[in-house]
Amino acid sequence: MVTPLIQQETWARLVVGVSVAAFAVGEFSQVVKWRRGASRTDVRGEVVFRVIFFAGILMLPLAQALAPEAVLDGAGVFVVGTVIGWLGLLLRWWSFATLGTYFTTVVKTSPDQVVVERGPYRILRHPSYTGLLAAFVGCGLILGN
Repeated sequence: MVTPLIQQETWARLVVGVSVAAFAVGEFSQVVKWRRGASRTDVRGEVVFRVIFFAGILMLPLAQALAPEAVLDGAGVFVVGTVIGWLGLLLRWWSFATLGTYFTTVVKTSPDQVVVERGPYRILRHPSYTGLLAAFVGCGLILGN
């Protein structure tokens, strides 16, 4: 059975730890934001998203146990995953900065909200989600699956 790099090398575990911590700090900083006058658009949808999100995270160890032969091996895969993951985080953080107080992790609307066409929004319709997906793809490669 092939063992993922994070189970073999201390430096790989350090990279993963720093990456996870950076992701958590970035996400938590957005969760605690509050915008006066904003209203939630779909609370049930947000709850479903959160449940699926955390269930997916909890299932990461299960995936390796159920399909150990699906492990991708090597430092190259780990490095590519790290680069993709960090590019995703940077894109997501750029979205946070571009929207400023209008960015929230729970979809909210407010009367003074405008359509933003600067920063990553010039090119992508949903750069924050794109960045999050890239971070998840990178995470999968980092974990060797």
